Amino acid sequence: MKLFATLAFLVAYCKAAPPTFAQDYYSGVYNSLALNQGGINTADGACCEPTASQCKVQAIAEGSDTYVEYSHNRSRTDSPQGIVANLYLEKKQVALQPDDNGGYVCAQYCPLDEVMEPLAIKKTALNEGRHMVTQGGEGGKTKEVQLWYFTDRIIIIPLDHQYFYVDTSVDPPAPFYVSDHISPLNKPIAVENTSYLQYTPGAVDPSKFNISGLDNCPQSQNCGNNNGIGLQRIWNKFTDTVMQRARKIVEKMPSSKIAELTSAKQVRSGDIPTFPGDYVAKEDSLLLINQGGEEDANGNFCCNKTHLGQCEIQLQSLDGMHYVDYSNNRTRFEDVHNGITVNDYKAHKSYDIVHNETVGKDVCVKFCPLDPEETLDNLFVDPDAKDKGQTTLNGKTVEKWQWSEVILKIIRMSTTDFYADQSNASMAIPVFQTERITPFGGAQIGSENHTWTDLKAQPIDPAKFDIAGLDDCPEDPQCQQPGWQHKRIFFRQRATWAKYAVSSRE
Repeated sequence: MKLFATLAFLVAYCKAAPPTFAQDYYSGVYNSLALNQGGINTADGACCEPTASQCKVQAIAEGSDTYVEYSHNRSRTDSPQGIVANLYLEKKQVALQPDDNGGYVCAQYCPLDEVMEPLAIKKTALNEGRHMVTQGGEGGKTKEVQLWYFTDRIIIIPLDHQYFYVDTSVDPPAPFYVSDHISPLNKPIAVENTSYLQYTPGAVDPSKFNISGLDNCPQSQNCGNNNGIGLQRIWNKFTDTVMQRARKIVEKMPSSKIAELTSAKQVRSGDIPTFPGDYVAKEDSLLLINQGGEEDANGNFCCNKTHLGQCEIQLQSLDGMHYVDYSNNRTRFEDVHNGITVNDYKAHKSYDIVHNETVGKDVCVKFCPLDPEETLDNLFVDPDAKDKGQTTLNGKTVEKWQWSEVILKIIRMSTTDFYADQSNASMAIPVFQTERITPFGGAQIGSENHTWTDLKAQPIDPAKFDIAGLDDCPEDPQCQQPGWQHKRIFFRQRATWAKYAVSSRE
């Protein structure tokens, strides 16, 4: 009987309803996130191996002050990046700036369609007993707290596993620490930890929501940019892209300075050798984006989740056959890992293509627009390039050229070293190039190595561009994703890359 009584007690204990929290409150919040897609986990974070075909690791550690007024359908987050308020009744997410009267003015807004969710533990959560837990962030405490566990699912498919630790030594109970293991289809890709520091239930200072200028507040141009996680994703909506920042620089620059910089360029097109127009070649590319990462003793590129701030490592390779139809302003790239991409410089679209075996034809799946500035040329070498003379590459004599890639004619984005086989005086053949990505002429954030092999100058079979569904092909809502961005670097679509790349907040 004692055994049955004990079992009954345990069942009742595990099924007990989770505690509820005060819904109006202030809390310091410390978030840390480690994302790993195709990398290797380490004790301090995750790394991309240089041999990976595709890898992205990310680590973010950031603190903020959070004010929540569930009773008035609004919340506010203050962080080193700035101030963002979610106004659910007005259906606006707004970036705020202090005014001169002790209040705040709306600087930009994005539409907010979500309904405000209460801070709560799901009723189906399991009581996992008491655990000793240490919060992250400055002032984090170590306490014995109650653990509640639950899994988010779509029907029966698990999406993430949440471990919610509650401080029951205070009344009302307080959220203490949450660890969210993001695992779509039970494939772990990220862990996000949230510490509630100095959680204080009760009414929020009304002046925190003393906001003016909502009626005439301008809408951000980047509201659709959901690339990122947490505060990073929110602030990307209110941050200039590289192209937007470049345009502002040019707009503020005196016309005399623009003329000086433009005239300083030495157009050397007469010295540049002739390259193939229409050709087929095997081409491969290795892109490395390293923002805040470190290289370990094994040559891996790593993000450390214990460091305050943001780190992102992205490594991706492209490898396939490139059909360049210069005569008709279009290209087709058949990548062994990422499928088929067709660029049409007349339609100003980049298409994602699949081959449909049922109908026996290539079919368009989605497209991203190309900036009108993009053109297809057969120069390979920038008209402003400097001839650095002969050198040896892999035992072969080649000519080296160097130049800077620019957008808006004067804004430098990268520096490229290019090597060509010029042994045939009538037609040079590209061999290799390495590009150092340095937006606005600043610090290097990445590099791309590009190799050409077995290049054959020849007309392109028109069947390569016989594709069904181009006219009604849908636009991809995720054109800012890393896969698209790498292809833009590969195809030298600098203006389009700059349109989607988020500028650093310097």
